[in-house]
Amino acid sequence: MKKQPKSSKEAEATIRSLKKLRATDAEAGLLKSAHKLLSLQLNTVKKIDRKLDKKDGIIFYDSRILPLPAGVRPAAVETARLKYQIGDRQLQISLYPVSPERYEVIGHLGRMTTGKVIDIMLKTGRKKIATQSNEFQIFRFQNVHKATYQLEIKDGNESIAKVVLEL
Repeated sequence: MKKQPKSSKEAEATIRSLKKLRATDAEAGLLKSAHKLLSLQLNTVKKIDRKLDKKDGIIFYDSRILPLPAGVRPAAVETARLKYQIGDRQLQISLYPVSPERYEVIGHLGRMTTGKVIDIMLKTGRKKIATQSNEFQIFRFQNVHKATYQLEIKDGNESIAKVVLEL
């Protein structure tokens, strides 16, 4: 998919098209993964529950969904890589399990001026966790409980990115 869906109707139409495809056994795993990823994108659009603007991020890669290539063994620890498209920027997040219910979250927001420090906040319900990036826009949260979060990135008082992050 070269661009993010503009609405849930567009994402649903893409999912219907994928379901109609016939695949060989080798391709079936990839089609199933593509379907899961598009379903995740659709759910994200529905959670935003309004028109997308240039600061809303849509996930376009989740390593937890893609099947491992033939001959590759799974890692002993289930780490994950996530990539979101936010306007013309990409947000990359790595998840490292600390315990069965907690993760370390490390991220990077691309296409920012070097030397700029940004504020990042994870919110779920009443709970908020905040941190700042370094001068290369790399940030880290330690011991984050498993939950669904709204991750917001601010440059000063201006919100520049929002994504849904499911741990």
